[in-house]
Amino acid sequence: MTRSTDRKKEKNGKSRETAIARKKFFIRFNIGRRQLTIASHILGGLCILIGDLLANNPAVATLPDVETTILIVSLIAKFGVCLGYNSMWLFTPELFPTTIRCTGYGMASAAARVGALVAPYSVLVSRHVPWLPSVVFGLLCLSVPFAVTILPETGETELPQTVEEMQNDNGPSKCHALNGDGSRHHDIPGQFALFPETAGSLQLL
Repeated sequence: MTRSTDRKKEKNGKSRETAIARKKFFIRFNIGRRQLTIASHILGGLCILIGDLLANNPAVATLPDVETTILIVSLIAKFGVCLGYNSMWLFTPELFPTTIRCTGYGMASAAARVGALVAPYSVLVSRHVPWLPSVVFGLLCLSVPFAVTILPETGETELPQTVEEMQNDNGPSKCHALNGDGSRHHDIPGQFALFPETAGSLQLL
C-alpha cells in the first residue's frame, strides 16, 4: 500500500514537473529574456508571500477550503520560481561577451551557491519564527526585477564577442577610474585595462 502511494506521488510529481518544463519551453522563446525573468520572479514572490499570509494568519485558518487555497498558491509559487530559475540559467551566460563568458558564468554560478548554503538553515529559523523564511524568500524574489531592469535584453540579439563590443552595444561604461581626490578621470576602456595616470580606486556609479 505504501509503495503504491509512493509511486502515485512520484508519478504526479513527474507529471507536474513535465507540464512546467513544457510551459517554460514555449514561453521562453516567445518572450524576451528580461521580461520573462521579471514576470516569473514577481509571480513567485507574490505567491510566496500570499501563501505565507494564509498559512500563518490565525484569522484565515478558520476559513473554508483554506488548505486547498494554500496548496494552489504554493504550486503557482513553485511554478514562478522554477520558471525564473531556468530563465536565469539561459539569460546569465548571454550577458557576458565570449572572451570572458566561461569566467563570468562560473563566478555567477559560484555566487548562486550561497543561497543553497543558507537555505537549509531556514528550517531551523521556521521553528522559532514560522513566517520569517517565506517572507525573506518572497522579498528576495521581488527584488530581482529591480536588478534585472538595468541589464540589456539578449533575446533575438547577436551576442558580443569582446568586452569592447559589449561596451559599444550597451553605451558608455559606468565604471570610472578615480583620482586620489575622488574626481572622475576617464572611463575604463578595453578589457578592464588600467593606466598609470588613472591609478586610484574603481567605483561603480
